[in-house]
Amino acid sequence: LGVMISADKSLEFYKDGVPQGVACVVPHNNIYAVVDLYGQCSQVSIPCSSPLAPLASTGIETSHRSDTSASLQATSVVQPAVEADLHRFSEFHGKGVVLNECGRLASKCKDFSSCIIFSATPLCQDEMFEVALMTLWKHMAG
Repeated sequence: LGVMISADKSLEFYKDGVPQGVACVVPHNNIYAVVDLYGQCSQVSIPCSSPLAPLASTGIETSHRSDTSASLQATSVVQPAVEADLHRFSEFHGKGVVLNECGRLASKCKDFSSCIIFSATPLCQDEMFEVALMTLWKHMAG
């Protein structure tokens, strides 16, 4: 399952690489990336870390961790050498999302089973947007 925002600001979902049609037009010009809180994923954050090395010189490193509290953390360590604190989630997001920590932590409301949140800052060329999965709901599928 994938989500893409086109140059015309239309948001389109993909299933197995096949476009499913335009879901909506993004309501704000300062939206650049999409994170879908779906199924068991109930909370994500943009990690606060030191600037990271450019993609061309580091490659991609990924680490996964899970424990009995059902939390999963996935971290991609690839960015140009810029302030990591520049990225925040946009105040324009699905109604089932609550933002905390100055827009760096997004949580799913208990009343909703899926949500979508957006990045508020553009990505540089060859920059990856890092998101850590903080908590999972075991009773949800997916």
